[in-house]
Parts: sequence; C-alpha cells; structure tokens
Amino acid sequence: MNNHGNPDLHDGPAALNPARDGRILAIAAIAFAITFFVNIVLTDAPDMYSANAPTLVFYRDSGLLLKGMLAAYAAAAAAFCFIVMVVSAVRLLDRSRQHFAAIAAAIGGVSFVALYLVGAALFVAPAFTLVFNNEAGPIPLTDDFALFARAAVGLGDVFLLFICGFGAAVFVAAISFGGRRAGFLPRWLASFGVVTAVALVSPLIFFSLIFLVAWAVVIGAYLLRR
Repeated sequence: MNNHGNPDLHDGPAALNPARDGRILAIAAIAFAITFFVNIVLTDAPDMYSANAPTLVFYRDSGLLLKGMLAAYAAAAAAFCFIVMVVSAVRLLDRSRQHFAAIAAAIGGVSFVALYLVGAALFVAPAFTLVFNNEAGPIPLTDDFALFARAAVGLGDVFLLFICGFGAAVFVAAISFGGRRAGFLPRWLASFGVVTAVALVSPLIFFSLIFLVAWAVVIGAYLLRR
C-alpha cells in the first residue's frame, strides 16, 4: 500500500512503534506519578528552620531513618520512570517529525532527572551517613551533625522544590506543544501541560510538584485509553 505523509505512522512493522511508544510513555508517566508522590510524602526531614534538638531526636529514631532511606529509593524509582518517559516521548515526537520539540524534551527531561537526584541525595545524605558509616565507631550526634543535616536538607529543598522544576517545565512544554502539533494530544491536554509548565517555574513551591504529578497521571491515563 502506498502511504503518504509520515511513513512511520502507517502500515507495516514501523506502524506499531508510535503506539508502543505511546503505551510505554503512558505507563511510565503513571509509575512516575506514584513513585514521585511517595518520595514527596516520605521526605520529611528537619530543615534549616528546625532547631538542633528536634533534629537530633529525628536522627536517633531508627524508624524515621528508615523512612528517609525509603524516600531515597522512591526517588531512584521515580527518576528511572522519568527517564523512560523522556526516551518514549522523544521517540514519539521524533517519529511525528517534531524534531525541535524532541530535542527540547530530551534536554529538559535529562536536566530534571539530574537536578532531582541531586536534591534527593542531599535529603538522604545525613541518614546514609549514619547508617552506612564505615568508621570504627558510630558518628556522634552532636550539634555539629545537626547543623550538617539541616544544611543538607535545606539545600535539598532548593533543588527539589524549585530548581529541578525548570527542567520539568521544559519537558512538559515540549510534549504539550509537540504533541498538539503532531496530533496525538488534544487541545485541552496540551493546555493543561502549558499550565503545569508555568506552575513549575512559578514560586508555588510544593504545589508546583503536585501539578507535575497531576499532569503525569492525566497524560498517562489519556494515552492508555487512546
């Protein structure tokens, strides 16, 4: 059969690729939303606004230390799911001949994952320092350790709640504009993506991340149904 337009979107073995990439993107988006939300919920270590005493109480509690470590593993799972999202989205946009959007999605997605992992590592650094200490004796829980822990978590807040949002905004905007132009996203979902991208670069802090979770769930559910 003689097809016109983009050959990747018509008959033959290549025709399965866009549908496959769309399904992978959908599943990865929903998995990312779940693991990312779990990471946010579990990430609750004392920050720079806390005093030394409650900070030391927190790090003496083995249950709270375990909670922090689980948050780190949830962050690693979320990062992996987001990488799968990036690869699938870039392939889908590239096959739809939205090359600029594909490049922007790749740059934004990789930037988000890198900055997000830095933030997650800072959050869990004090707990990992205590649990995986290879020195002769345990690390003393003094005011100096409390200062280190609060500083690490405070810097992690900056990466997680603000800086990594810029990379995510580029990724979401690229998929929204590119997907709309390619025809695999409806106008309302592309508009929701633009709103999410704006929220991610605005000073909404925690609520910006909720927008990202909601967008991932919505686009995942839509592509699965489609």
